[in-house]
Amino acid sequence: MGPPHETIADLVAQLAKVPLAHQPGAGWTYGFSHDVLGHVIEIASGQHFDRYLQERILAPLDMRDTTFLVPDEKRGRVATVYEAGEGDVLSPLPKEYGSKTYFSGGGGLFSTARDYARFAQMILSGGQLEGVKILEPGTVAAMTTNQIGEYSSADPAFGERKYGLGFGLALAPNPNGGEPVLERYYGGGVFSTNLDIVPRRDLIVLLMMQVYPTNHGGPDRVFHRIVNAAVEK
Repeated sequence: MGPPHETIADLVAQLAKVPLAHQPGAGWTYGFSHDVLGHVIEIASGQHFDRYLQERILAPLDMRDTTFLVPDEKRGRVATVYEAGEGDVLSPLPKEYGSKTYFSGGGGLFSTARDYARFAQMILSGGQLEGVKILEPGTVAAMTTNQIGEYSSADPAFGERKYGLGFGLALAPNPNGGEPVLERYYGGGVFSTNLDIVPRRDLIVLLMMQVYPTNHGGPDRVFHRIVNAAVEK
């Protein structure tokens, strides 16, 4: 599919010309915020976003197979992505290996189940893994706490979901009254990657399918039912 722009700076420059959907704090809409934040990091750090991630997160966590551009010697390991067409027939898409210049904050990383699980364990462990500290516990708490209040997306695909800083949240009623309780938090990828983290069970569940459109046929719903059933037991 290829990146939509040469760099994330180009994307942000184009986004800056688009009127706001609403004033900050007046609503919430799913969008390009992670890509904008990626460019903010570039400006603040003086580094391209890929280099910043490599030095601050990927190398410290030993995420050795996570990159925006797959090197030649690893390209034979890249999984085929399948597109679901008419009659749910799956057709292989041409393989792509990333970009040398477009480092999206919202997508574009190639990774493995091992690497992604290490990242998830770091989050579940409050921002550290095997003695390596990546985030402050308060940052992780903000990532997994509802940040959009009662706002819901204008896009029906996102319904009434709540979001922290980067994670979707599944909230349950508080048996003692008051604020809802965090049941689990989750993330997804365009090619049907699904991650669920259930903190009270110390549980990480990761599903990587390589199918487009995202979660075609509803495997994410089945996935969440399985996770919920496991948690209830």
